[in-house]
Amino acid sequence: MEQTEEDLRDTFIVHTMPEVERLIAAHQTFENTLDEAENESRQLQLCAQKVEEIASEYKLVNATQNPYTNIEPHVLPQRWNMIRELTQKRSALLHRERERQLANEKLRREFAQKAEAFNSSIETHRTEIVKVSMESHSSLEDQRNNLQKLEEELNRHQDKLNELEHVNQALEDAYIFENPYTVYSMPTLRVAWEQLFTLLHYSVNEIDNQILTRDSRGLTAEQMNDLRTCFKHFDKNNTGRLEPNEFKACLVSLGYNFRDDIKNLNKLKINSRIGQTWEFLLSSSNCQISIL
Repeated sequence: MEQTEEDLRDTFIVHTMPEVERLIAAHQTFENTLDEAENESRQLQLCAQKVEEIASEYKLVNATQNPYTNIEPHVLPQRWNMIRELTQKRSALLHRERERQLANEKLRREFAQKAEAFNSSIETHRTEIVKVSMESHSSLEDQRNNLQKLEEELNRHQDKLNELEHVNQALEDAYIFENPYTVYSMPTLRVAWEQLFTLLHYSVNEIDNQILTRDSRGLTAEQMNDLRTCFKHFDKNNTGRLEPNEFKACLVSLGYNFRDDIKNLNKLKINSRIGQTWEFLLSSSNCQISIL
């Protein structure tokens, strides 16, 4: 009984539904054995009562003392009642914990659903920003206006981020730090959201630089389209900037010779962003748009 009381008083710590379900199942299995154990307890009490009757009838001294145990017969009902009480309390605690884990599970699923949708929205807008930035069939002014409209649309999505923050705060208040239903966390989503605006502002700035380049050089719309087509030809991964190998291919097409050693590119100290690359192409004596 002492071990049983200790087990029933033992504090449990769980973090998931499967863990609490296993504890509840084990406790129910234990509860199913109580009736049989109670019958044994009654038999022990009857046995002790019979011994007392015999000792009283024959006036035996110390006949009720048992050299094989220190447990007194009158203690058994008290201990048994204590076990019954502890069993009921533990059952109530386990079911309350189950309700808490159900609420936690709901929070996890809610956050996962909102996080997946929010990240999908970020990826969609990122693709749209790159697409608008690299458009060759519209004017630079139209591109800038489209990017500004995208920024307005993104600002309207701030409420979605606030909803995620609210759910994430509820998770933290419930001490929930793991979510098996999503790979996204609030810090990663915040960073992705900030990077999206950084990309947007960077793209707008690049468009402004292209407008300045166009106006300062007096380029026509057709020439601008040719330049953008050329740049897009070398920008294989559609990032809006030329990687070292891409920029090298661009320079080679202009007649520059390089060794395979990539360090030669670093000596040029030319930022291969689209606006500045155009400036370089336009100022190059070997620049022939038709051969790009």
